[in-house]
Amino acid sequence: MTAAAVIAVLADGPDARAARACIASILAVLPPGLADLVVVAEALPTSDAAWLAARGVAHAPASARPWSVPEVLPAHGVCMVVDPRLRLLRKEVLALFLKYGARPDRAVVAVPAGDPAYGAIADPRLATAAFAQRHARLAAAHGTAIADRQCVLPPFDAGIVAARAYSPIWAAWSRRAAAGGEADAFDVAVRDVGEFFRMPTTMNWMCGQKLPWQAPDGTWRHPDYRAEPIFAANLAPPQPWLASTEGADRVAGVYRAIGAAGVTPPR
Repeated sequence: MTAAAVIAVLADGPDARAARACIASILAVLPPGLADLVVVAEALPTSDAAWLAARGVAHAPASARPWSVPEVLPAHGVCMVVDPRLRLLRKEVLALFLKYGARPDRAVVAVPAGDPAYGAIADPRLATAAFAQRHARLAAAHGTAIADRQCVLPPFDAGIVAARAYSPIWAAWSRRAAAGGEADAFDVAVRDVGEFFRMPTTMNWMCGQKLPWQAPDGTWRHPDYRAEPIFAANLAPPQPWLASTEGADRVAGVYRAIGAAGVTPPR
């Protein structure tokens, strides 16, 4: 590995096989020499290790804890962490995250999980319930003051993150995870360190909150602003109410279409 930056896909346990489509989507848009691509996992099945090796993807045998990536891969100045449920759909994603992640005046580059189109924001009933649940969860893990601070701001999702190897975000993330679990640790850590660079929601579109729209040319777009492309789609499990608003068959179909590597040609 020789690149100054590294893209780490976290793939422990059942995520190992699921990571194949994520990795394939990264390889489809990764320019030569931009960054090393590494799968971080304690162990991989022989078939998965062979699949990675055939594509020139390295395996780092370590626990897939996102905040530990700079320690696991210390030869890189910029670290980008990708959840295996992510699918990269356009080539601009990697270069933008790594560019802004290298800036010394920014602790981290991340995407808020709050778009006006998302059901938990657009529907007042869902929004009220989501706010109450988030506040209770944060208060139990991090205290009432932190819950009050966080809940008036859109949460940040850790599906795709970039930062300098020596950024304070890694230590802050680790501390918050140790203190109150992983659910909101990244979101709290981002506000702890400040100086973040906020990417648009289309850089980590939460399909489980609102399905994207597929244009006639095959590209995926923002469902309300259809001139805006989806750069990366997050296939975290859909919210329970999504099937009733979108239809169960459509939800399953969109997830299958985006989840299959290569369905949408990167542009």
